Amino acid sequence: MNNDTTKIPLTELVLLPAGGRAALYRVQGDNLTWLETLPIDFKHRHALGGNRWIVAIVKDSLKYDTHLLEEKEEHAPYLFRAFVEHDGTVNVFPDVPLPQLALNQTLALKGEVVYLGGHKRSAKKDNRVMGEMAGFMDLRLENPTWNPLPLPVEMQVGKSIDDVLVYNDKLVLVDNIMYPKYLFEYDVSNPLKPVSTKTIELPNNGTYEHIHRGSINGNWLALLSSSVGRGGSQAYVSVFNLPTYEVCLTASLQTFRSPELGNSEAFTTLKEELEKARRHVEIHDFAVADNYLLVALGHRGLAVFYLPDFLAQYRASSSNLEDPDDFFRHFRTGIRYRLSQITKDPTCLRTVPGLYKVHKLFQLPDGRVVVDGEGEIGFEHTRRIIDVTKNDLHA
Repeated sequence: MNNDTTKIPLTELVLLPAGGRAALYRVQGDNLTWLETLPIDFKHRHALGGNRWIVAIVKDSLKYDTHLLEEKEEHAPYLFRAFVEHDGTVNVFPDVPLPQLALNQTLALKGEVVYLGGHKRSAKKDNRVMGEMAGFMDLRLENPTWNPLPLPVEMQVGKSIDDVLVYNDKLVLVDNIMYPKYLFEYDVSNPLKPVSTKTIELPNNGTYEHIHRGSINGNWLALLSSSVGRGGSQAYVSVFNLPTYEVCLTASLQTFRSPELGNSEAFTTLKEELEKARRHVEIHDFAVADNYLLVALGHRGLAVFYLPDFLAQYRASSSNLEDPDDFFRHFRTGIRYRLSQITKDPTCLRTVPGLYKVHKLFQLPDGRVVVDGEGEIGFEHTRRIIDVTKNDLHA
Protein backbone atom coordinates (compact mmCIF):
# COMPACT_ATOMS: atom_id res chain seq x y z
CA MET A 1 0.00 0.00 0.00
CA ASN A 2 1.23 3.50 -0.84
CA ASN A 3 1.61 5.96 2.05
CA ASP A 4 2.36 8.97 -0.17
CA THR A 5 -0.37 11.58 0.32
CA THR A 6 0.24 12.99 -3.18
CA LYS A 7 -2.69 12.45 -5.53
CA ILE A 8 -1.72 9.88 -8.16
CA PRO A 9 -3.34 10.57 -11.55
CA LEU A 10 -4.85 7.64 -13.43
CA THR A 11 -2.37 8.25 -16.26
CA GLU A 12 0.43 7.12 -13.91
CA LEU A 13 -1.17 3.76 -13.08
CA VAL A 14 -0.74 0.41 -14.81
CA LEU A 15 -1.56 -3.24 -14.09
CA LEU A 16 1.37 -5.66 -14.47
CA PRO A 17 1.89 -9.32 -13.55
CA ALA A 18 3.53 -10.08 -10.20
CA GLY A 19 4.01 -13.74 -9.35
CA GLY A 20 0.98 -14.71 -11.42
CA ARG A 21 -1.28 -12.12 -9.79
CA ALA A 22 -2.28 -8.71 -11.15
CA ALA A 23 -0.52 -5.87 -9.36
CA LEU A 24 -0.99 -2.11 -9.47
CA TYR A 25 2.12 -0.06 -10.25
CA ARG A 26 2.83 3.65 -10.47
CA VAL A 27 4.81 5.00 -13.43
CA GLN A 28 6.97 8.05 -12.74
CA GLY A 29 9.34 8.90 -15.55
CA ASP A 30 11.27 5.70 -16.23
CA ASN A 31 10.52 4.18 -12.81
CA LEU A 32 7.92 1.60 -11.81
CA THR A 33 6.76 1.54 -8.19
CA TRP A 34 4.69 -1.35 -6.83
CA LEU A 35 1.56 -0.18 -5.00
CA GLU A 36 -0.59 -3.26 -4.30
CA THR A 37 -1.09 -6.86 -5.45
CA LEU A 38 -4.71 -7.75 -6.25
CA PRO A 39 -6.59 -10.97 -5.37
CA ILE A 40 -6.96 -11.97 -9.03
CA ASP A 41 -4.80 -13.85 -11.50
CA PHE A 42 -3.26 -11.73 -14.22
CA LYS A 43 -4.47 -14.23 -16.83
CA HIS A 44 -8.09 -13.26 -16.11
CA ARG A 45 -9.38 -10.65 -18.55
CA HIS A 46 -9.06 -7.35 -16.73
CA ALA A 47 -9.07 -3.60 -17.25
CA LEU A 48 -7.96 -0.43 -15.46
CA GLY A 49 -9.57 2.85 -16.44
CA GLY A 50 -12.82 4.76 -16.46
CA ASN A 51 -13.07 6.80 -13.28
CA ARG A 52 -10.27 4.86 -11.52
CA TRP A 53 -11.86 1.38 -11.63
CA ILE A 54 -10.22 -2.03 -11.83
CA VAL A 55 -12.40 -4.89 -13.12
CA ALA A 56 -11.77 -8.53 -14.02
CA ILE A 57 -13.80 -11.51 -15.21
CA VAL A 58 -13.10 -14.38 -12.82
CA LYS A 59 -14.38 -17.71 -14.14
CA ASP A 60 -12.91 -19.85 -11.36
CA SER A 61 -13.76 -18.53 -7.91
CA LEU A 62 -11.32 -21.00 -6.33
CA LYS A 63 -8.53 -18.66 -7.45
CA TYR A 64 -9.76 -16.12 -4.90
CA ASP A 65 -8.35 -15.59 -1.44
CA THR A 66 -10.33 -17.39 1.29
CA HIS A 67 -12.06 -14.27 2.67
CA LEU A 68 -13.65 -13.65 -0.73
CA LEU A 69 -15.24 -17.09 -1.03
CA GLU A 70 -18.22 -16.57 1.27
CA GLU A 71 -21.56 -17.59 -0.22
CA LYS A 72 -20.12 -18.18 -3.69
CA GLU A 73 -20.91 -20.98 -6.07
CA GLU A 74 -17.78 -22.86 -7.07
CA HIS A 75 -16.58 -22.12 -10.62
CA ALA A 76 -19.36 -19.57 -11.20
CA PRO A 77 -18.19 -16.49 -13.11
CA TYR A 78 -17.93 -13.24 -11.18
CA LEU A 79 -16.95 -9.68 -11.92
CA PHE A 80 -14.17 -8.49 -9.62
CA ARG A 81 -14.37 -4.73 -9.07
CA ALA A 82 -12.19 -2.33 -7.12
CA PHE A 83 -11.71 1.43 -6.94
CA VAL A 84 -8.29 3.07 -6.84
CA GLU A 85 -8.17 5.91 -4.33
CA HIS A 86 -6.12 9.01 -5.15
CA ASP A 87 -3.29 7.85 -2.89
CA GLY A 88 -3.06 4.51 -4.75
CA THR A 89 -4.97 2.46 -2.18
CA VAL A 90 -7.20 -0.21 -3.77
CA ASN A 91 -10.70 -0.38 -2.30
CA VAL A 92 -12.30 -3.74 -3.20
CA PHE A 93 -16.09 -3.80 -3.67
CA PRO A 94 -18.38 -6.86 -3.43
CA ASP A 95 -18.12 -9.10 -6.48
CA VAL A 96 -20.94 -9.21 -9.02
CA PRO A 97 -22.40 -12.52 -10.28
CA LEU A 98 -22.44 -12.73 -14.08
CA PRO A 99 -25.20 -14.36 -16.18
CA GLN A 100 -24.84 -18.11 -15.86
CA LEU A 101 -25.78 -18.90 -19.46
CA ALA A 102 -23.35 -16.36 -20.91
CA LEU A 103 -19.64 -16.83 -21.30
CA ASN A 104 -18.15 -13.39 -20.72
CA GLN A 105 -14.94 -13.15 -22.71
CA THR A 106 -13.73 -9.57 -22.37
CA LEU A 107 -14.42 -6.15 -20.90
CA ALA A 108 -13.62 -2.44 -21.03
CA LEU A 109 -14.35 0.69 -18.96
CA LYS A 110 -15.85 4.11 -19.58
CA GLY A 111 -16.57 6.40 -16.65
CA GLU A 112 -18.41 4.35 -14.03
CA VAL A 113 -19.57 1.71 -16.51
CA VAL A 114 -18.08 -1.65 -17.48
CA TYR A 115 -18.93 -3.17 -20.87
CA LEU A 116 -18.71 -6.94 -21.32
CA GLY A 117 -18.80 -9.18 -24.36
CA GLY A 118 -19.03 -12.90 -25.00
CA HIS A 119 -21.67 -15.34 -26.19
CA LYS A 120 -24.87 -16.94 -24.98
CA ARG A 121 -25.15 -20.65 -24.36
CA SER A 122 -28.15 -22.89 -24.65
CA ALA A 123 -29.99 -23.71 -21.42
CA LYS A 124 -30.35 -27.27 -22.66
CA LYS A 125 -27.87 -30.05 -21.96
CA ASP A 126 -26.20 -29.59 -25.36
CA ASN A 127 -24.79 -26.26 -24.06
CA ARG A 128 -24.60 -24.88 -27.61
CA VAL A 129 -23.25 -21.42 -28.42
CA MET A 130 -26.39 -19.49 -29.35
CA GLY A 131 -24.71 -16.32 -30.58
CA GLU A 132 -22.79 -13.18 -29.70
CA MET A 133 -23.84 -11.00 -26.78
CA ALA A 134 -22.78 -7.84 -24.97
CA GLY A 135 -23.97 -5.82 -22.02
CA PHE A 136 -22.99 -3.29 -19.39
CA MET A 137 -23.21 -2.54 -15.66
CA ASP A 138 -23.06 0.57 -13.48
CA LEU A 139 -20.20 -0.11 -11.07
CA ARG A 140 -21.41 2.48 -8.54
CA LEU A 141 -24.46 0.42 -7.61
CA GLU A 142 -24.33 -1.87 -4.59
CA ASN A 143 -25.75 -4.68 -6.71
CA PRO A 144 -25.10 -3.85 -10.38
CA THR A 145 -27.59 -5.31 -12.82
CA TRP A 146 -26.90 -6.67 -16.29
CA ASN A 147 -28.12 -4.41 -19.12
CA PRO A 148 -28.12 -6.18 -22.52
CA LEU A 149 -26.59 -4.16 -25.34
CA PRO A 150 -28.57 -4.57 -28.58
CA LEU A 151 -26.36 -5.54 -31.53
CA PRO A 152 -26.92 -4.00 -34.99
CA VAL A 153 -27.09 -7.44 -36.64
CA GLU A 154 -29.20 -10.49 -35.87
CA MET A 155 -27.59 -12.90 -33.43
CA GLN A 156 -25.99 -15.84 -35.24
CA VAL A 157 -25.47 -19.32 -33.77
CA GLY A 158 -21.79 -20.04 -33.13
CA LYS A 159 -20.61 -16.40 -33.05
CA SER A 160 -19.10 -14.45 -30.15
CA ILE A 161 -17.92 -10.99 -29.09
CA ASP A 162 -14.26 -11.68 -28.36
CA ASP A 163 -13.02 -8.21 -27.47
CA VAL A 164 -14.44 -4.96 -26.17
CA LEU A 165 -12.43 -1.78 -26.71
CA VAL A 166 -12.92 1.87 -25.75
CA TYR A 167 -11.28 4.98 -27.20
CA ASN A 168 -12.38 8.57 -26.61
CA ASP A 169 -16.21 8.42 -26.57
CA LYS A 170 -16.42 5.27 -28.69
CA LEU A 171 -17.07 1.66 -27.75
CA VAL A 172 -15.95 -1.01 -30.25
CA LEU A 173 -17.15 -4.63 -30.09
CA VAL A 174 -15.15 -7.23 -32.04
CA ASP A 175 -17.53 -9.80 -33.54
CA ASN A 176 -15.72 -13.09 -34.13
CA ILE A 177 -15.69 -16.81 -35.02
CA MET A 178 -17.79 -17.16 -38.17
CA TYR A 179 -17.47 -15.11 -41.35
CA PRO A 180 -18.54 -12.39 -41.94
CA LYS A 181 -16.93 -10.76 -38.92
CA TYR A 182 -17.70 -7.21 -37.81
CA LEU A 183 -16.68 -4.27 -35.69
CA PHE A 184 -19.69 -2.74 -33.94
CA GLU A 185 -19.14 0.89 -32.95
CA TYR A 186 -21.23 2.76 -30.36
CA ASP A 187 -21.24 6.33 -29.14
CA VAL A 188 -20.77 6.21 -25.35
CA SER A 189 -20.52 9.93 -24.60
CA ASN A 190 -23.27 8.97 -22.15
CA PRO A 191 -21.80 5.65 -20.91
CA LEU A 192 -25.16 4.35 -19.69
CA LYS A 193 -26.86 5.00 -23.03
CA PRO A 194 -24.76 3.48 -25.84
CA VAL A 195 -25.91 4.42 -29.34
CA SER A 196 -24.99 2.26 -32.33
CA THR A 197 -23.12 4.38 -34.90
CA LYS A 198 -21.22 2.10 -37.31
CA THR A 199 -20.97 -1.53 -38.43
CA ILE A 200 -17.72 -2.39 -40.21
CA GLU A 201 -17.29 -5.72 -42.00
CA LEU A 202 -13.79 -7.05 -41.37
CA PRO A 203 -11.55 -8.43 -44.13
CA ASN A 204 -11.05 -12.19 -44.19
CA ASN A 205 -7.37 -13.07 -43.77
CA GLY A 206 -7.58 -16.86 -43.98
CA THR A 207 -9.45 -20.12 -43.44
CA TYR A 208 -11.14 -20.55 -40.04
CA GLU A 209 -9.74 -17.20 -38.91
CA HIS A 210 -10.17 -16.48 -35.20
CA ILE A 211 -9.63 -13.04 -33.65
CA HIS A 212 -7.88 -13.24 -30.29
CA ARG A 213 -7.81 -9.63 -29.02
CA GLY A 214 -7.24 -6.01 -29.93
CA SER A 215 -5.13 -3.00 -29.04
CA ILE A 216 -6.43 0.56 -29.43
CA ASN A 217 -5.56 4.21 -28.92
CA GLY A 218 -7.00 7.45 -30.30
CA ASN A 219 -5.48 6.89 -33.75
CA TRP A 220 -5.31 3.17 -34.48
CA LEU A 221 -6.94 -0.21 -33.83
CA ALA A 222 -4.92 -3.43 -34.18
CA LEU A 223 -6.34 -6.97 -34.10
CA LEU A 224 -4.42 -10.20 -33.54
CA SER A 225 -5.91 -13.23 -35.32
CA SER A 226 -4.93 -16.65 -36.60
CA SER A 227 -6.09 -19.08 -39.27
CA VAL A 228 -5.51 -22.73 -40.13
CA GLY A 229 -5.46 -24.24 -43.60
CA ARG A 230 -3.71 -26.80 -45.77
CA GLY A 231 -0.66 -24.56 -45.91
CA GLY A 232 -0.39 -24.57 -42.10
CA SER A 233 -1.17 -21.96 -39.47
CA GLN A 234 -0.91 -18.21 -39.93
CA ALA A 235 -0.96 -15.33 -37.45
CA TYR A 236 -2.01 -11.80 -38.43
CA VAL A 237 -1.83 -8.36 -36.88
CA SER A 238 -4.22 -6.11 -38.82
CA VAL A 239 -4.21 -2.34 -38.27
CA PHE A 240 -7.09 0.09 -38.92
CA ASN A 241 -7.00 3.89 -38.97
CA LEU A 242 -9.47 5.62 -36.67
CA PRO A 243 -12.15 6.91 -36.82
CA THR A 244 -12.69 5.64 -40.41
CA TYR A 245 -11.55 2.03 -39.73
CA GLU A 246 -9.59 2.14 -42.98
CA VAL A 247 -7.22 -0.83 -43.02
CA CYS A 248 -3.60 0.05 -43.77
CA LEU A 249 -1.38 -2.89 -42.78
CA THR A 250 -1.56 -6.62 -42.15
CA ALA A 251 1.61 -8.13 -40.72
CA SER A 252 1.49 -11.91 -41.12
CA LEU A 253 3.57 -14.86 -39.97
CA GLN A 254 3.41 -18.56 -40.77
CA THR A 255 3.35 -20.07 -37.30
CA PHE A 256 3.69 -23.85 -37.74
CA ARG A 257 7.11 -25.14 -36.79
CA SER A 258 9.57 -25.49 -39.66
CA PRO A 259 10.38 -29.15 -40.47
CA GLU A 260 14.03 -28.11 -40.33
CA LEU A 261 13.79 -27.33 -36.61
CA GLY A 262 13.96 -30.24 -34.20
CA ASN A 263 14.41 -32.84 -36.95
CA SER A 264 17.39 -34.94 -35.92
CA GLU A 265 17.75 -36.42 -39.40
CA ALA A 266 18.13 -32.92 -40.87
CA PHE A 267 20.86 -31.95 -38.38
CA THR A 268 24.07 -30.86 -40.10
CA THR A 269 26.45 -28.74 -38.02
CA LEU A 270 26.02 -26.72 -34.86
CA LYS A 271 26.71 -23.54 -36.82
CA GLU A 272 23.93 -24.31 -39.32
CA GLU A 273 21.51 -25.29 -36.55
CA LEU A 274 22.13 -21.96 -34.82
CA GLU A 275 21.47 -20.17 -38.09
CA LYS A 276 18.12 -21.97 -38.41
CA ALA A 277 17.16 -20.87 -34.90
CA ARG A 278 18.20 -17.29 -35.64
CA ARG A 279 15.93 -17.21 -38.72
CA HIS A 280 12.96 -18.43 -36.67
CA VAL A 281 10.50 -15.61 -35.85
CA GLU A 282 7.64 -15.77 -33.31
CA ILE A 283 4.92 -13.26 -32.31
CA HIS A 284 4.88 -12.90 -28.52
CA ASP A 285 2.73 -9.76 -28.16
CA PHE A 286 1.65 -6.54 -29.91
CA ALA A 287 0.48 -3.00 -29.12
CA VAL A 288 -0.26 0.33 -30.75
CA ALA A 289 1.71 3.29 -29.36
CA ASP A 290 1.31 6.81 -30.70
CA ASN A 291 1.40 6.29 -34.50
CA TYR A 292 3.28 2.99 -34.35
CA LEU A 293 2.52 -0.71 -34.29
CA LEU A 294 4.88 -2.70 -32.07
CA VAL A 295 5.20 -6.49 -32.35
CA ALA A 296 7.24 -8.36 -29.72
CA LEU A 297 9.39 -11.01 -31.42
CA GLY A 298 11.19 -12.62 -28.49
CA HIS A 299 14.95 -12.70 -28.99
CA ARG A 300 14.45 -10.80 -32.26
CA GLY A 301 13.40 -7.70 -30.33
CA LEU A 302 10.63 -5.47 -31.68
CA ALA A 303 9.10 -5.01 -35.09
CA VAL A 304 8.24 -1.30 -35.33
CA PHE A 305 5.94 0.04 -38.06
CA TYR A 306 5.26 3.76 -38.59
CA LEU A 307 1.60 3.52 -39.55
CA PRO A 308 1.05 6.85 -41.39
CA ASP A 309 3.58 5.68 -44.00
CA PHE A 310 1.75 2.39 -44.53
CA LEU A 311 -1.59 4.20 -44.75
CA ALA A 312 -0.22 6.56 -47.40
CA GLN A 313 1.27 3.61 -49.33
CA TYR A 314 -2.02 1.72 -49.13
CA ARG A 315 -4.04 4.69 -50.39
CA ALA A 316 -1.63 5.29 -53.27
CA SER A 317 -1.70 1.60 -54.28
CA SER A 318 -5.47 1.15 -54.07
CA SER A 319 -6.25 4.41 -55.90
CA ASN A 320 -4.45 3.10 -59.00
CA LEU A 321 -6.76 0.09 -59.35
CA GLU A 322 -9.40 0.35 -62.06
CA ASP A 323 -11.17 -2.95 -61.37
CA PRO A 324 -13.11 -2.94 -58.04
CA ASP A 325 -12.61 -6.71 -57.84
CA ASP A 326 -8.87 -6.17 -57.70
CA PHE A 327 -9.31 -3.91 -54.70
CA PHE A 328 -11.24 -6.50 -52.70
CA ARG A 329 -8.94 -9.30 -53.80
CA HIS A 330 -5.60 -7.64 -53.12
CA PHE A 331 -5.98 -4.52 -51.01
CA ARG A 332 -8.83 -4.99 -48.59
CA THR A 333 -6.34 -6.23 -46.00
CA GLY A 334 -4.01 -3.26 -46.49
CA ILE A 335 -0.32 -3.49 -47.25
CA ARG A 336 0.92 -7.03 -46.61
CA TYR A 337 4.10 -7.45 -44.61
CA ARG A 338 5.60 -10.91 -43.98
CA LEU A 339 7.25 -10.92 -40.56
CA SER A 340 9.33 -13.96 -41.53
CA GLN A 341 11.32 -11.67 -43.86
CA ILE A 342 12.29 -9.22 -41.12
CA THR A 343 15.63 -10.93 -40.55
CA LYS A 344 16.55 -10.46 -44.23
CA ASP A 345 15.31 -6.87 -44.34
CA PRO A 346 15.70 -5.44 -40.81
CA THR A 347 14.39 -1.96 -41.73
CA CYS A 348 11.53 -2.33 -39.23
CA LEU A 349 13.52 -4.33 -36.66
CA ARG A 350 14.58 -2.71 -33.37
CA THR A 351 16.19 -3.85 -30.11
CA VAL A 352 15.34 -2.59 -26.64
CA PRO A 353 18.46 -1.48 -24.74
CA GLY A 354 19.16 -3.85 -21.86
CA LEU A 355 16.85 -6.62 -23.11
CA TYR A 356 17.89 -9.90 -24.72
CA LYS A 357 14.27 -11.01 -25.28
CA VAL A 358 11.01 -9.06 -25.62
CA HIS A 359 7.97 -10.98 -24.37
CA LYS A 360 5.13 -8.65 -23.33
CA LEU A 361 3.99 -5.09 -24.13
CA PHE A 362 1.80 -3.04 -21.79
CA GLN A 363 0.36 0.23 -23.10
CA LEU A 364 0.53 3.33 -20.92
CA PRO A 365 -2.05 6.14 -21.20
CA ASP A 366 0.63 8.65 -22.28
CA GLY A 367 1.54 6.61 -25.38
CA ARG A 368 4.59 4.91 -23.91
CA VAL A 369 4.92 1.15 -23.41
CA VAL A 370 6.21 -1.07 -20.61
CA VAL A 371 8.34 -3.78 -22.23
CA ASP A 372 8.62 -7.04 -20.32
CA GLY A 373 11.39 -9.51 -21.15
CA GLU A 374 14.79 -10.93 -20.27
CA GLY A 375 17.86 -8.82 -19.57
CA GLU A 376 21.15 -9.06 -21.41
CA ILE A 377 23.12 -10.10 -18.32
CA GLY A 378 22.15 -13.52 -16.97
CA PHE A 379 18.80 -13.30 -18.82
CA GLU A 380 17.07 -12.10 -15.64
CA HIS A 381 13.48 -10.85 -15.81
CA THR A 382 13.63 -7.17 -16.76
CA ARG A 383 11.20 -4.34 -17.56
CA ARG A 384 11.84 -1.17 -19.54
CA ILE A 385 9.63 1.84 -20.25
CA ILE A 386 10.04 3.03 -23.83
CA ASP A 387 8.84 5.99 -25.86
CA VAL A 388 8.84 4.89 -29.49
CA THR A 389 8.72 8.52 -30.69
CA LYS A 390 12.16 9.13 -29.16
CA ASN A 391 15.49 7.37 -29.52
CA ASP A 392 14.65 4.65 -26.98
CA LEU A 393 15.20 1.81 -29.47
CA HIS A 394 18.25 0.65 -31.42
CA ALA A 395 18.27 -0.38 -35.08
